[in-house]
Amino acid sequence: MTQHSKLLTTDEAAAVLKLHPDTLRHWRSTGSVDLPYIYIGRNVRYPADQLADYLTHNARRIPPAELKRIRTEIQEEIRGEE
Repeated sequence: MTQHSKLLTTDEAAAVLKLHPDTLRHWRSTGSVDLPYIYIGRNVRYPADQLADYLTHNARRIPPAELKRIRTEIQEEIRGEE
């Protein structure tokens, strides 16, 4: 995670990944998917730049145009925080 990475809530990360928030909660509790997250107190946060990396390396069924759109959306979110 870079120093300037935007931290997303579970709901925000799920929206970016087009998943239900419960899916991310399940992945965290079972460790079935290696998606980076951190705890800040009791709050879970997902580094936006690492979500983009995860998508790039693990998205096999996402059409290239959709993957590009999602990566661009995440990068714009990161730039908006600077």
